[in-house]
Amino acid sequence: MENGVFRVLKKEPGKSIESVKVEATYLSDVGEALLGRKVTIERIPMNSEKTMWILIDEDGLGKDLPLNFLIPTISPYFPIQKIVGTAVFVCSKYSDIFAEEIYDYEVCDLSNQLERIAHLILSDDIQQSLSKNFTDYGKGAIIVQPL
Repeated sequence: MENGVFRVLKKEPGKSIESVKVEATYLSDVGEALLGRKVTIERIPMNSEKTMWILIDEDGLGKDLPLNFLIPTISPYFPIQKIVGTAVFVCSKYSDIFAEEIYDYEVCDLSNQLERIAHLILSDDIQQSLSKNFTDYGKGAIIVQPL
């Protein structure tokens, strides 16, 4: 498997989202290139097929990284997730992990659908709406107020 050059979206706290090109084969390569070698990468799936992802620093809260944005999730226990530090929106090829053994998900070029979703999530309207339902009472304790 050879590296290719793929387009992804990078969002740093306090900055606009930007389209960047990265040389990679796997999601771990993208994370290493844009988040750093010493970062434990957390992969947040954006769809059930696991072909759209947000990559972040798994230890970001413990490192007191600045708030980047909030995202809605499908979890009934954590309906809103706080994203701190740099986030990378990336697409991968579909892999049936029950039918084949994979090392990591292979990267593919950014889809128009993921780009639209990223811009929608980061819009002022959505972020204001999510922040009304999210109260953070300090490190490690997150309270979501009922709708």
